Amino acid sequence: MTTEASTLQHLREELATAHRQRQQVADTLTDRLCGDAADQAEGVERVNELRRLDLRIAQLERLLVDATRADPGEAGSLPFGTRLVLRFADGDTERVHLAPVPATSATGTAITRDSPLAQALLGRSVGDTVTWSTPAGELRAELLELHLP
Repeated sequence: MTTEASTLQHLREELATAHRQRQQVADTLTDRLCGDAADQAEGVERVNELRRLDLRIAQLERLLVDATRADPGEAGSLPFGTRLVLRFADGDTERVHLAPVPATSATGTAITRDSPLAQALLGRSVGDTVTWSTPAGELRAELLELHLP
């Protein structure tokens, strides 16, 4: 299974789990809003948990929609699964691939399509130097390899 496919599967599984957890919390909520102060406090905690789960569900759904767009190579973005190798000024090289969520693994670094590096790569070819902004300042690297999926 490719890294992108396993990432998508993980997102789908997490979304299903979040939906199940939300349903479990919602099922126990109504009987906690009435009663003594302890029951009401527990009810408030459950409402807060519902809000947290709703936010996470919305975030996961957005990630999945972005990751499974009908045209992942649409203008202004690189398709998921694009792999590249960069060489920095100090001679270090780094393997990078585009994925639905950023991550670091033994096979390299995963970046998202909307990352500053991915945006800097648009329209570039092997041998080009790309520059992008990071919290630590601007970085510059030579594009050694670019493999579209």
